[in-house]
Amino acid sequence: MELRKGPASTNVQLAPRVGFDRPLGGLTHHARPLWKQYSLSLFMKNFVIQPESLASPPTYLHRLEMALTESEAKYSFVAVLDVVSAAFMFLRELSLPNEIRLLLHGKYCDTLSHLNKTLAYFPGCGLLPTSVFLLAIYQMTTSTSPEERGWKMHLDGILALLKQESQLRSPYINKDFGAFVKNCILADNLDWNGHLEVSSDCLTQSHLFLSLLVFQLRKLTPEMDDVFRGPKTPRKLEVLKLHNIVKRIYKDLTLLPNIMPAGTKRTVLVQVSPAYQDQSFQPGPSNEYEIYTNIHVAYMWNIFRTMVIICGSFLLQSGRFLESKDSDDAKKFKDVAQAVLGAVDSTCASVPFFLFDGNLSRLQDSQHLSDYSIKALHGLLLIWPLYTSSQVPSIPDVQREWIKGVLSDIGIRGCIPKASALAISTPEEFSYSDAVAGSLLLNLGFFIMSGPS
Repeated sequence: MELRKGPASTNVQLAPRVGFDRPLGGLTHHARPLWKQYSLSLFMKNFVIQPESLASPPTYLHRLEMALTESEAKYSFVAVLDVVSAAFMFLRELSLPNEIRLLLHGKYCDTLSHLNKTLAYFPGCGLLPTSVFLLAIYQMTTSTSPEERGWKMHLDGILALLKQESQLRSPYINKDFGAFVKNCILADNLDWNGHLEVSSDCLTQSHLFLSLLVFQLRKLTPEMDDVFRGPKTPRKLEVLKLHNIVKRIYKDLTLLPNIMPAGTKRTVLVQVSPAYQDQSFQPGPSNEYEIYTNIHVAYMWNIFRTMVIICGSFLLQSGRFLESKDSDDAKKFKDVAQAVLGAVDSTCASVPFFLFDGNLSRLQDSQHLSDYSIKALHGLLLIWPLYTSSQVPSIPDVQREWIKGVLSDIGIRGCIPKASALAISTPEEFSYSDAVAGSLLLNLGFFIMSGPS
């Protein structure tokens, strides 16, 4: 695998900034500018979730800081972190000067060069998957056009790296995920039955099962995108074959709520402050919201809903094309349509948990309305479920506008240009491939820098 390289770097320099928070341990060096120390601290605060206790399950990229103390190919890894964290820091500015854009682009190209050398000389380096993952997050977060899909090439690079046996033994890779990759992905065996007995932890088992279904669906999304968009009407046999494969994945998806541990989510009724009535926090007049045991569980439920919406929407579209007159099929299509709408409603009901970090009592206090901030990772974990929900043609217009308003809010308050771009995208630009790839990419963050479970 070789990473794409762009134009040469620019020589624009940034002035050091002073008065920032104390740098994180392991990131300091007498030669490092203070603004770099601050940007790394800011990035860690917004994208890393540490376990609540030693007994807690691993969470998002929580071994990132520890990795910075390792010597193996550390230079390339730190170079990647510098580029990504600096980009995030400058995204927080209302306007980004052209010289900063040029600097970031130049540094990005230099970083690709360093990573290509690391790939050549240290192909088994345990930090490589995370380095490429961070670059993919950088590109996905900052892309504002449907044509900008370089982050998907980085995703393919991560998956190629994970197929190396040495990577699966890395201390940074979750061991259950490593066994899953070895048994299913390396063996090109995407049949989950009997191949996910890698963990006694029911939550991990559920997450790996869901991940496998996402892998299965990603293989189909290019064909799903193209089958009804070509210049010629597709053959019914071709559509029927694809319909049946997606139908099988959808059937497996419906098993997930039964194998998820009990008590991971519940619905609560919150009396919302009148000051919030016109803001991006109220999915419906019932004031019903969902709360979860943690962000990990919340994202699992939302990625499940995203896959239900994608599979269900395609089944409905292909079913109409096939014009089945079977009464059983008609009932099944009705059930699928209801499941899709239910998934959209539940995704909307999860929004306050992400935006308010699980503290729904803040919805009752209007003083937070103007000064609340969104943790970037929480906003990022929402964008693909919300975007997919907004593309369901049968939802009410008021709900669609609400979803787009949330995406726009995440783009502004969470400093995620991609969210703003998705908020104004048209139905013609919708891509099953992008939605599934984006969900899969973010899903990997729970495994590739989590260490042994």
